[in-house]
Amino acid sequence: MEHFFSLLVRSIFVDNMIFAFFLGMCSYLAVSKNVKTALGLGIAVTFVLVVTLPVNYLLQTKVLAADGILGIDLSFLSFILFIAVIAAIVQLVEMIVERFSPSLYASLGIFLPLIAVNCAIMGASLFMQQRITLSPSDAKYIGDIWDSISYALGSGIGWLLAIVGLAAIREKMAYSDVPAPLKGLGTVTEIGTEAEQNSNNNMMYDSSSSDNTASKYAFYIKLDKADGLLLGQHVLIEPDVGQNSGHTGIWLYQDYLVQDGDNSYVWVSNSKHELEKKSVTLGDTDDDYGIVELKSGLSETDLIAYPADDYKEGMKTTTNANNLSNGETDGNFSDEEPIEEPMYDQEEPMIEETEEAAAEDAASGR
Repeated sequence: MEHFFSLLVRSIFVDNMIFAFFLGMCSYLAVSKNVKTALGLGIAVTFVLVVTLPVNYLLQTKVLAADGILGIDLSFLSFILFIAVIAAIVQLVEMIVERFSPSLYASLGIFLPLIAVNCAIMGASLFMQQRITLSPSDAKYIGDIWDSISYALGSGIGWLLAIVGLAAIREKMAYSDVPAPLKGLGTVTEIGTEAEQNSNNNMMYDSSSSDNTASKYAFYIKLDKADGLLLGQHVLIEPDVGQNSGHTGIWLYQDYLVQDGDNSYVWVSNSKHELEKKSVTLGDTDDDYGIVELKSGLSETDLIAYPADDYKEGMKTTTNANNLSNGETDGNFSDEEPIEEPMYDQEEPMIEETEEAAAEDAASGR
């Protein structure tokens, strides 16, 4: 029992996965923006460790070892078997979290399934594999399944404390009183001094052709808000040159219009959250910004969708990106379950400027 608690405390504070071995740093840095999300991920990692480490211990000592039940040294299979066990348990955890805590599932995003490749999980199993061979008098020795559980629990708690501690610091900094000289809107913070080489991997949203020899310079922008953005998403940024001023009524980007002979229509979401065509009457066109006035057919509360060739009336729609899953388009969803469908509804593309809003823009200098 003394060795059990010694392993537990040592793995929390001395052999901490983050501070001693720097394992699991990716999710440690990416999911430590607020305490609630960090705590949820920490609990998930701890659970995976507590389940997978004893299973891998039994595999190593009873199956893969030369003196195991097979009587053959299969230790060379330890990597692939450890990974298989970890992946299976992570899949189970992902299903449980999605079922009982959808908000936590959405907050963790891609980092929940990525627990399967969290090096802290695999590292614990490999460390366990080494510690089995140590002398029983060694404080790090793992001699039975209870020792493996103690080591797994301590490693998980240590990782949890580390990520929650960092999240508490970052959350405190986010809500701290920022000195006046450091406050401001999102601004360009840096412009490169050397032109970038042309590369097919660079996403350029411009109209330049392959014959254009204009140089491109990297620049960096600090957003004043990044709420709702996930790792890996792209942001389209444009300078404020007054494109939203001078337009009253409802204006829409031309790309959202679908022509059917002489008639124009827009894909919208109806009250049943289903896709349908809605005819619109067009007014003036502003070619400088690629927008057109809608005289009738849409209201400011309508939710619209970017056109696609495979759209059909009756498809289910959603405005919640967290409900997206496998890209299914059959439209078969129940009212009780979350909608899992490509996001057809878009609230932002509509340009809805009133005279009062335009006056506020002018007063604020936008």
